[in-house]
Order: sequence, then structure tokens, then C-alpha cells
Amino acid sequence: GQWGKKFTYAFVSVIDSLIMGIILDVFAVASFSTRLMIILMLGLSGFIAILSMIPTLENILFNFFKKLFGFIMASGLFTLGSIMFLWLYSLLNEIITTIFPGNPLLIAFSKVLVLY
Repeated sequence: GQWGKKFTYAFVSVIDSLIMGIILDVFAVASFSTRLMIILMLGLSGFIAILSMIPTLENILFNFFKKLFGFIMASGLFTLGSIMFLWLYSLLNEIITTIFPGNPLLIAFSKVLVLY
């Protein structure tokens, strides 16, 4: 009776938390690694500026800042991706909950199926 519903709800909540946690952790690690690369590249920017004064290496500064801008954009896109995932996940949760009211196990498996 009542214990079965409570156990099912707890089990579904654990599955739901694991799915969201894994996906958000992937976004967070990717964003962190790109931000770490930005910091490392900014540290190298002085050396790159000195190297660009050599006539044969004059394009190195432009290419360096092009890559730096790419890393900045990637970091922002990872952050935007995690926000969009949270928004889409809440929208998915509302839609599936209205389709299958009162059945948390079916709701959880439907979310897993849609996300997979």
C-alpha cells in the first residue's frame, strides 16, 4: 500500500537525480576545462606577443587570439547548454507528468527513454 508508493517515489527520485547529476556534471567539467585553458592561454599571451615580433611568426598572434576567442565561446556555450538542459528537463517533466499522472515509475522510465 502506502510503503510501496513511498519506495517507488524514492527509487524514482534517485534515478532522476542520477540522470540530472551526470548530465550537469559533464557540462560543468567541460566548462571548467575550457576556463582552465583560457587562463593558461592568457598566461602565455605575453610570450606569444613577443614571438609575434619576429617577422616569420607575425601571424601567430592573430591565430592565438582566434583560439582564445574560440575557448571563450565554448565555455559560454557549455554554460548555456546546462541552462537549456535544465529548462528542457523541467518542461519534459511537466509534459510527462500530465501524460502519466500518479505513476512515478512510468514517468521516470519515460524521461529516461526520451533523454536517451
